[in-house]
Amino acid sequence: DSNNSVWQSLQAFADGYTDFTSHVTRIQTLELSQVTDSTGIAQDKKASKAAMATAAQQISAAVHAYAVKTKNNTLANETDFTVSDLTGERDADAIKDCQNIHDLANTNLASLAAYGITAAKLTALQANIDSFKAIVTKPRDNIVAGATVTQELSDEFDAADETLSEILDGLVVQ
Repeated sequence: DSNNSVWQSLQAFADGYTDFTSHVTRIQTLELSQVTDSTGIAQDKKASKAAMATAAQQISAAVHAYAVKTKNNTLANETDFTVSDLTGERDADAIKDCQNIHDLANTNLASLAAYGITAAKLTALQANIDSFKAIVTKPRDNIVAGATVTQELSDEFDAADETLSEILDGLVVQ
C-alpha cells in the first residue's frame, strides 16, 4: 500500500492486488464465523428438552389420573410417563410422545378441567414442543456449518496463494 504509486500504472498488477486483498478480506470474514463459540447450543437443547418433558409430564399425569378414574386403560397406558422417561428418550421419540400427550389432552379437554388441564396449559406445552423442535438440530447444523467454513477457508487460501505467487510475484520484477 505504501508503494502503490510505483505499481498502480501496471494494470495487471493493480488487478492482481485487488484480487489478493479481496481474498484476504474473505479469509478474515470466514475466520470470524468459524471461531463462534457453540458450547451453549447443547446446553440450550438439553434445557429445552427438560422444559418440554416437564410440561408434558404434568399434563400426562392429569390425563392419566382421568383415564384411570374413567377406566380408559388405553388412554391410561398412552399417558403413563415420567419426566425421566421423556428426557431419556431419543429426541425424535420425545417429541412424538410429548405431541401425543398434547393431542390426547386436547381431545379430552372438556373432561380434564376438573384435573387442572386448561387450553392455556396445552398452548404452553405446544410452545415447548415447537421450541425443542427448532433447537434439536442446531448442534449438528453447527458442526456441518463449521466444516463448510473450513473448506471455504481452504479454497480462499489457495486462491490467494495463486494470485500472490503466480500473478503478483511474476509482475513485481517490473
